[in-house]
Amino acid sequence: MSDGWDGDWSTTVGGNIVITEPGMLADEEGYAQFHDPINGFEVTQESFAWQDSAHDDYVIVKYTVGNISSILFDSLYIGHRTDFDVMGDHGSAMTDMGDCDTTRNLAYMWDASSPTHVGVKLLKGNLRGYKNTGWYHEFDAEKFYALSDDGIDSITPGYGDWCIWLSTGPYEVAQGDSVVVAFAFLAGDDLASLQENADSAQAMWHTIGIEESAALDAQIQDMLQITPNPFRQMTNISFGLEHSAQSIELGIFDVTGRLVKSFHSMPNAQGSLQIRWDGCDNSGKHLPGGVYVCRLETDGIIVQRKLVLLR
Repeated sequence: MSDGWDGDWSTTVGGNIVITEPGMLADEEGYAQFHDPINGFEVTQESFAWQDSAHDDYVIVKYTVGNISSILFDSLYIGHRTDFDVMGDHGSAMTDMGDCDTTRNLAYMWDASSPTHVGVKLLKGNLRGYKNTGWYHEFDAEKFYALSDDGIDSITPGYGDWCIWLSTGPYEVAQGDSVVVAFAFLAGDDLASLQENADSAQAMWHTIGIEESAALDAQIQDMLQITPNPFRQMTNISFGLEHSAQSIELGIFDVTGRLVKSFHSMPNAQGSLQIRWDGCDNSGKHLPGGVYVCRLETDGIIVQRKLVLLR
């Protein structure tokens, strides 16, 4: 069990928080990376937020959870413990309630004094369970139960200072491999608007390409790899083609969608190819730190990978 209370989590080298406004996919995008070498975890966190009225009531957070240990994780559970303290109540007024909409994988809370609802929705991953509890802090066994148990609690039995747990899993993650899960944190004027915003967040997750090439098969996903990422001075962009391609276009785009670095077209290429990029644009000028997108296009297939340049 790894939750950070005992100081086992720390920021990776180059993993400090980077906020980009506007982002490539959203009005504001965030990036950070943390690891727990003791237990063998590395978590890359990406966030996406919008300012237009149709989408400003939720934030999408994507987690890539990697296995940096020397063993197989055969029962990995991932989830959020959320203590909203609706209307500012923090352990005093004791007027919160909680419930779960399993049709939407949505856990939510509200306060006795207001129709406002807030919640967390699982966007990617199978729903494992939902718990409404008091404060789990002391015992790892308690927290592991809240994440791993597949039960769905009923509505909270009364008003109180509740917190809610929403979890997914189990996952089997081999050494050096990773799994992606995603949540939306959202609010609504009432339950109906919260549910509407939850549906909007799910649609946004599926349509704007946050999952990059997740819809493609594994062979195509593996075509484009970038290491190290994040990077400061140099990164290796590698891709492999099983069959000869009539054309290959590879470019780097900034958060506005502007092409800042293009590589020479490579017609009739085949096999494994690697290009080193030094973080400079087409004129040789060093680009500022931030989030960029590497885009590979070959014979009608487009694969994109996000990369972070640190300065």
